[in-house]
Amino acid sequence: MIEAFSAKFAFAPERRYCLGVEEEVWTVSPRSGLLVSAAPRVFTPGYEARIPGFKPELPAQQIDAVTPVCATLADLRAALAKNDATMKALGKEHGFKVCRDPIPPTPFSIEVFPTERYRRIQEQFGERLRGAYVAGLHVHVGLGNTDEAVAVMNSVRLHLPAFLAISARSPFKEDGVSYRSYRYLKYRQMAGETVPPFLRSWLHLGLVAKEHGFLDDPRMCWWAVRASPHGTVELRVCDVQSDIRRTLGIAALFRMLVRIALEGPDPKEDAPASHIADRLLSAAKGRFDVAGYLKRAVKIASHPMFKEERQYIQKLLG
Repeated sequence: MIEAFSAKFAFAPERRYCLGVEEEVWTVSPRSGLLVSAAPRVFTPGYEARIPGFKPELPAQQIDAVTPVCATLADLRAALAKNDATMKALGKEHGFKVCRDPIPPTPFSIEVFPTERYRRIQEQFGERLRGAYVAGLHVHVGLGNTDEAVAVMNSVRLHLPAFLAISARSPFKEDGVSYRSYRYLKYRQMAGETVPPFLRSWLHLGLVAKEHGFLDDPRMCWWAVRASPHGTVELRVCDVQSDIRRTLGIAALFRMLVRIALEGPDPKEDAPASHIADRLLSAAKGRFDVAGYLKRAVKIASHPMFKEERQYIQKLLG
């Protein structure tokens, strides 16, 4: 079992600490500002060669812009700028505008991009699928092997509330409760559990994957941080950002924490997933000291080993 599960992940020591980013954006009508199903017009046969790095997402009104594997944050900055320009050009060609709101304009209907996998998800989730109609920022950092994946997930799970608080930009009020990241609330409706358990080993992850139904397809794991088949650890808790500067800051902070997990002391805190989930909900409501967290992060980044990350993390304070 575990051998087949492990074979689905492309961990590689030579890509350790490399970076990648996925940005989910909406396609909206230039006139009404409402969602339009532009993805089927954009992703026609042969799109992989025409627009490498771009792919459809589950909503037909969404585009996923994926950077190539980047060795440095400077490379990532250039890749994000190129993707942004490409998205604007696609909008001009296909008659839509790019919208970076984490929650789409309303009213909207659920329209799924017509692939077998997405239709299967639609059948599985039913009305819960509305929780998938959110736009997130996913950050990948490359890892060398399965043991590194376990160590990093155990460490980063503790920081999920901070990443949600730092990235929150989808305010909403529901039943008298104000949220700074309503996207997270909607995502949780679909995903259910968003926090991975403390993992004792890679075998333990395989057993959890079997129990939760993603042993055969790790992409069906909806945790806010997960091991990705790309051979990375993937941060999935963030709202999509409005500008490249903040995206780079989040990516830099994530990579710094990954490096600390692998090169620093072994994480000792076996925090229950339910406790982290409670803190995530508090962060979604704006009850998190973002400025204090970032000041501590900048202090950690003053270490010489984080020279590249430091400048981008500092800009998150701006």
